[in-house]
Amino acid sequence: MKKLILLLSAALAAFSATAQTYDDHGCITAPPAGKTTTYIRSGYNRVQVGFDYSSVPQQGTLDLVECEDGSVYMQQPVSTARSKSTAGHWIKGVRSGRMITFKSQPTGFVTGLNVALRASMGSWNGADYSADFDADIVFEETTDGKKLMLLNTDEQHILGTFWADDASYGNDGDWGTVLTIDTSSQHADPACPPDGATGKEYVTMGVSLGNGALEDVAQVIIVGDEVWLSNCCKQAKGLWIKGSVGADGSLTFPKEQYLKSVEGYDYYFYGAAKEGTKTTPCDLVLTCDSEHDKYFAQQDIIVTADKWEAGQLVVETVQNFILFPSGAAPEMITATPEGEVKVYSRSGQSFIRNMGGVFFGDQNDQDIAICFAPDGKTVYMLYPLSSFDYRYDQEKEELMELWVKGTIEADGKIHYPLYQWLDYEEYYSTGMRTAVFRLFEMPEGSTYELAPEYNEVTFAIDKETGVIRLDSFDGVENAGDYPTLIYGAAYSDNFQWAGYGDAASVYTPKEEEERIKGQQTGDGGRQAAYDLSGRVLSPRALSVSSRSVFLQSGRKIIK
Repeated sequence: MKKLILLLSAALAAFSATAQTYDDHGCITAPPAGKTTTYIRSGYNRVQVGFDYSSVPQQGTLDLVECEDGSVYMQQPVSTARSKSTAGHWIKGVRSGRMITFKSQPTGFVTGLNVALRASMGSWNGADYSADFDADIVFEETTDGKKLMLLNTDEQHILGTFWADDASYGNDGDWGTVLTIDTSSQHADPACPPDGATGKEYVTMGVSLGNGALEDVAQVIIVGDEVWLSNCCKQAKGLWIKGSVGADGSLTFPKEQYLKSVEGYDYYFYGAAKEGTKTTPCDLVLTCDSEHDKYFAQQDIIVTADKWEAGQLVVETVQNFILFPSGAAPEMITATPEGEVKVYSRSGQSFIRNMGGVFFGDQNDQDIAICFAPDGKTVYMLYPLSSFDYRYDQEKEELMELWVKGTIEADGKIHYPLYQWLDYEEYYSTGMRTAVFRLFEMPEGSTYELAPEYNEVTFAIDKETGVIRLDSFDGVENAGDYPTLIYGAAYSDNFQWAGYGDAASVYTPKEEEERIKGQQTGDGGRQAAYDLSGRVLSPRALSVSSRSVFLQSGRKIIK
């Protein structure tokens, strides 16, 4: 009796070691315990779109479980089966030497159609693929034991998921599959700065292809010769990468850093070097401009789902630089500086962004005032952007006066530093600053995207005519019919494009006989306002007018 019980116990133990679980449709949902190996997929996936077929690279990984009794289980054998009914399911086979063989078997069920799916070999019959449920699915292991090769497949012969009722092509299929052991599937923990370490906030500035301009704030924490960078791109929101600090202040972040895991995919960070159409992984290097507290990326930034060799490209980010935005209170120039004020007529293009579109106009109906300070070196520009919505003071019934400050350098050009304040709203704790943007045509060719670009703004003065031209953008290639570089306004918290800008600007001096009236007052003693042609402006007209002229102490003031 005791012997019988021992035999029964041994039988039960052997059964439990080889048991697997099934769902209601006969699909294996979990294998028994065994040696688990993760493989990186490569090869091709045959995808049906409408009535057409195309082959795309396989992506992702799969697990193989081998049990002591020689049985083998493979999870989701077809790389991109569209139906969720196949996700997470396994097929069962056997190993014989270096050969692993699977029979055609259930691998999913489409509830809405009440149709079972089978993993099977299939072949092209002249119009579509059809399954051969009697054919074996065979993988051969290489002699070094590092790879599994799917045999007997090409574009006309695939391993796919087929409708079980009529053996027709029901989903996607693979061919030329090569499975390589992932030797680094046990990744390190994500990077994280030391507790209590603090750093500076920078702005990520560039364009993410297919995702628009970058609009995020990154943090750089440096401790000794180590550095941590957060939010390196849109797909790494709230995550860190770790690098080292060079003697010249540059920051180097090694490629292939683990970021996170989502729905079975491991996401990694890479730097990316481009040569023509070829992109290769590399370290990311940020060179340091210590004078201006800026970093410039020397490579693109890539985030992939799984490893580079067989990973799914999630986002490719052209990241031009990381800029430190000063957190100091805005210092806006809201009173007319001392000096000679000259009025100029504008020409050039005006840019307005609204409802996701970029709209192009001209500056021909706008005037501008420039104040030349007594020192001969300092210069101020009133309302520098023709289309910017400058704040209207309801109490004073006039536009708020706002100037930006520059210098006349030895080269005879006017230089305006970037990122001067144009407006600030305490309620939203945000403001607007001047910036330079590059106009990108997006990959689909139907939209434009504006992204920040580090470039000092300069204006050239013609000594004979007095004409002033926006000099920063001469000789730049155009995007379609539009200038590539734009002098515009940006939100100060993240420097995303804010909707206003000028390009190809030309300022021509107005004649002295501007017909500016003498000092007058209107009803109620309130000072009358005039446009630059001398016409009296009503309060309503003043509220919508871009420019008006007042006389104060014998000086003409542009409002």
